Amino acid sequence: MNLPSPGKTAVGNVPLAAFFAGALAVAVAVTWNAHAHYEGGWESFTRAGILLLIMLAALPYALAFGIGALVQYLRYQKTPAVSCRPALLAMLLHGAGAAVLIAVFLSI
Repeated sequence: MNLPSPGKTAVGNVPLAAFFAGALAVAVAVTWNAHAHYEGGWESFTRAGILLLIMLAALPYALAFGIGALVQYLRYQKTPAVSCRPALLAMLLHGAGAAVLIAVFLSI
């Protein structure tokens, strides 16, 4: 990805940063879920339930920021003084993340 040329304003930096923050939060939550000690007789059921809740929380996050990046891209794509590359990258990353979450959710 090329950086915007000097004098151009870049849009989509917030959704792009939100993707990496969300990916880090999901990775930490899934790792913590995998290594946490659960009490009771249904330990595997509890792990699967918490994983399901993590995915159900991450999916609206990815869709909301993906739609926000799409709106920014569509709004500023024809403006010559604005670089839309961060918005396009954020939209693609959030869309791919949402697709992976849906695929994992449907495979459980």
